[in-house]
Amino acid sequence: MGAVPLTNENVKKVIAIVEASSFEHKTDMLTILKRWENDNFSRVAEDHNFFWRLQGGNVGQAYGTLTIEEEQKFIENNFAE
Repeated sequence: MGAVPLTNENVKKVIAIVEASSFEHKTDMLTILKRWENDNFSRVAEDHNFFWRLQGGNVGQAYGTLTIEEEQKFIENNFAE
């Protein structure tokens, strides 16, 4: 599984999918997604771990956030064309 850029367009697509779903945790998912849609990433590590746990994660738990420099390097390594 690869990384997907957290663009506003991608967030809107996921919101549409979740809104049309009957997911058990739909309300919590939409709360997180609406926060991201409003460029609020203040809880992004916790948000990541919420989705990670729902998917049965055992590798990749978030323990914090990247610095601006680390995030830029991540973007360059994963999304540069």
